[in-house]
Amino acid sequence: MHSLSSHVLALQSSRAGKSTRAPRTFGRGSGEPARAEQVSARDSVRLVVLEEFQRTVPDKSPARVLLVDADPSALRRVGSRLSDQGYGVVAVSSFEAAKKRFEAINPELVVAAIRLQAFNGLHLAAWLRFHRPSLPIIITHTNHDIVLEADAQRLGATFVVQPLENPEFWQSVRLAVGDPRLNDGPSVMPQSGGA
Repeated sequence: MHSLSSHVLALQSSRAGKSTRAPRTFGRGSGEPARAEQVSARDSVRLVVLEEFQRTVPDKSPARVLLVDADPSALRRVGSRLSDQGYGVVAVSSFEAAKKRFEAINPELVVAAIRLQAFNGLHLAAWLRFHRPSLPIIITHTNHDIVLEADAQRLGATFVVQPLENPEFWQSVRLAVGDPRLNDGPSVMPQSGGA
């Protein structure tokens, strides 16, 4: 809010000084053509307030999660549980499909199993690091393997042992997407029959 106040004060002081401004050009977003408009000082204040508001208001849309696992039953089970928790889930079963969907949906989190047909989750994590270094990634495996865990950590990914119904997985998901339910208890997922 402090930066909003400084923007408004700067614009108000320039308005008080009755400075004349040339027409300003505003783009409507990246990739769209800019158009020239006459902008009064009052309109400038409104635009600054609107821009600041858009930056500070949290997005209410669900966090997009790209779920990658070669096991169709795991995709269905974990995908439905992520959806039940309010996340937008896109589930794919291979490295190649994950690359295509990643570019299409721009996820906020990728959850990938180690086993992904010809490639593995670590290959995907390396590819993702190259394309978006700050993307949170969770790598899952059926058992604890210190070598795989070290490789995942080297790639900046979180390593979680399945079953994914465990509290560690859900805490990792919430932390990765900045979910405000982070401290809502150890687990929001009831243990179901068959893991």
